[in-house]
Amino acid sequence: PPGDGTHTVWVKVRNGVGLVSAPAHASIVVDTVPPTVLSIDPALGSEAIGLQPSLSVRFNEPIAPASWQGLGLIVQAASGALVTGSYAYDPSTMTGTFVPAAPLVPGQPYIETLGAVTDVAGNAVAPIGSWILTAVTPTSLSAAASPSVVALGSSARLDAVLGGVPGPAALRIWQRPGGGSTFLDMGSFGLSGGLGSVFVAPSATTTYRISYAGTSTLAPSEADVLVSVRRAVRIAGPATGFAGRTVKVTATIGPAHGGVSVSFRLYRYDPFARIYRYAGSWGRSTSSTGLATYLWTPRSGTYYWRAVVAGTAQYATNSSAILRVAIR
Repeated sequence: PPGDGTHTVWVKVRNGVGLVSAPAHASIVVDTVPPTVLSIDPALGSEAIGLQPSLSVRFNEPIAPASWQGLGLIVQAASGALVTGSYAYDPSTMTGTFVPAAPLVPGQPYIETLGAVTDVAGNAVAPIGSWILTAVTPTSLSAAASPSVVALGSSARLDAVLGGVPGPAALRIWQRPGGGSTFLDMGSFGLSGGLGSVFVAPSATTTYRISYAGTSTLAPSEADVLVSVRRAVRIAGPATGFAGRTVKVTATIGPAHGGVSVSFRLYRYDPFARIYRYAGSWGRSTSSTGLATYLWTPRSGTYYWRAVVAGTAQYATNSSAILRVAIR
C-alpha cells in the first residue's frame, strides 16, 4: 500500500517444472519525508566563544553519517574561501559537529551553510539558508568578596580579576538582594592591569554580579559573588537570680521582623570539670518589634545564655554575646 511507514513484502518463485517455493518476506521502511534541523550551536545571531569553536547541528531524525562527513556543514570566509576542519556525527543525539582546523579571525564574519545532508533513506535535509558566524576571543572574569560575611551596617570589598583583555577595561556591577528575582544596576568601575575593586555596603544578604560587556573581538564575561549579612542580635536579662524563681531572658534582633526563629541556648558551669556544659535550647519566634522572650525557672548554679537567630534568604545566622547569670 502507498504511504510512509513499515511495509511487508512477500515473495515466492516457481521453477521450470512448476514447483512453487515456500513464501519469504521482509520488512521495508518507506520514508519520503526530509529531515529538519532542530537546533544550531552557536545559535543564530550569537557569537562563538573561542577561535576554534565546535559548531553543531542537531536533526530531528538519524542522518546518513557519510552525508555529514562529506561537507555536511560548509563554512566560508567572507572572501568565499572554504574553511577546512574535522567532522563528526553522534547517532545517539542525531547531532553533527564541525571543528575548524585553524583558528578563525576574531570579529570577522563567516558564512555557514548546510551541505547535501540526507537521512538514511536518502531524503535531503529541508533547506534553511545560510547564516553568519562570528568568533570572539574568550575572556575570563572572577570575583571574590572580602570579607564574605559582614555584620549589618558594615562594608565588604569586591575584587575582580579580568583575563584575556589587553589594556584598560571597565566592568559593570549589579546587585540582587536576598529573596529578589532581578539584578539592579549599580554603575561601573575601572580596571588597572586586569584588576579592580569596589566597596559595597549591603543592607541584607546580596548577590553581586560583575560583568564585562566584551567587544567585537573579545567575548563578554560575568561572575557572581555573594556577600552574606548577619542580622544584629542581643540578649538581655538579670545577672543574678534565685533558685525556683522565674527569670525572664529577652532577645532583640535588628532590623526588627516578626516571626523570626530564635534559639535560646543555655550552658551550665561544671565546677568539677571547670567548663560550661550545654544544658538545652528552646526556640521562640520574634514579635513584630523584633523581640523574643523565654521564661526560665533555674536551679542554683552559674550559667550563661546565648541567643542564636536562624538564617533566612535576607540574613545569615548570627549569635549574641553571652549573658552570664548566677543563681543563688
